[in-house]
Amino acid sequence: MSIRIRALGLVAAVALLGSGLLTTSSAGAATPQSVPVLLSQNRPVSASSSGGCCPAKNAVDGRSSTRWASAAGPGPQWIVVDLGAVAQVSRVHLEWDASCATGYRIETSVDQTTWTAVFSTTTGNGGVEDRAVSGGGRYVRAYLTHRCRNVSGKGYSLREFQVFGTIGTDEPPGPPRNVRLGEVTCGSVEIIWDPPENFTPARYDIFTDGQLRLTVPGTVTRVVITGLLPNFEYGVIVVAEDAAGNFSPPSETIVVRTPPCPEPVPPAAPANVHLVSINGPAGYGPTASRPR
Repeated sequence: MSIRIRALGLVAAVALLGSGLLTTSSAGAATPQSVPVLLSQNRPVSASSSGGCCPAKNAVDGRSSTRWASAAGPGPQWIVVDLGAVAQVSRVHLEWDASCATGYRIETSVDQTTWTAVFSTTTGNGGVEDRAVSGGGRYVRAYLTHRCRNVSGKGYSLREFQVFGTIGTDEPPGPPRNVRLGEVTCGSVEIIWDPPENFTPARYDIFTDGQLRLTVPGTVTRVVITGLLPNFEYGVIVVAEDAAGNFSPPSETIVVRTPPCPEPVPPAAPANVHLVSINGPAGYGPTASRPR
C-alpha cells in the first residue's frame, strides 16, 4: 500500500511539473534552514505504551524534570515524534531515567510505514547520550530493544527525546541528466542516465507516458523496461528522490519507438520427397490386369 501511495504522489507531481504549476520539489515546504535546530519540542508524539504517570508528550516538553515511561516488561518499546515536515536529521539527544536502554535504534520515516535505521547500538550507557545521525524523514523513532536493568515491574524511561536537524533545502534537487537510449527491441528498451549534480539520490523512479514503471536504488543508472508493445511510441522520464523524501524535477523526456517484431519464420519445406510404393490390395499392383 505504501508503494502505491508513493507512486500516485509521484505521478501527480510529474503531471504538475509538466504543466508548469509546480516549479520545485519543495513547493509548500517550510522555509529552508541551513543550521540544525531543535525540531521535536512540543511536537505530536506517540509511544507503544505509557505508564499512567508518564505520557509520551513528557519526552518532548523540554523539561528534564518530567519523563515518559513505557509499560513494564523486557519486550521492545518505541516512542516516535512527528516533526511536521520532512527534515534532514543530524543529531538526537537522549536523557534517560534509571530505566534506560543498552540496545536501541534511531529510525526515520516519511510515512510511518517504512522505517530506516540511522543509528543503532547495543552498548548504550544511559544518562545523557548525544548521537550524531544522518537521515531524512518526517517521523523519528527511538526503538528500544534491551533494558539496561533487568528489574521486575520496570520498562524504559526517557526524560527527553530531542531531534535536531533542518527542514527544507537551500537548493532544490536537480533532475537526472543525460537520459539516453541503449538497446531497443520490439518489447523492451534500455534507459541510461547520469545522476543529478547537486545531491545523492536514494532511489530513482522511471515513468513511461506518466505511469510509474520501475523504482531502482540510487546506485543504479541503467535499467531495461520490458513488457512494451511493438511498433509503439513511448515518452520516458526519470525522477530522483533523496533520503528525506524530496523529489527532483523530472528529466527531459526521451521518446522511443519500439520496432515491429519480426515475422515468424515458417518451417523449411520437407526435402527429398519421393514415392515409396503405390501398391494397393493384393492383385491390384501397377501391372496387374483389372477385371472388365
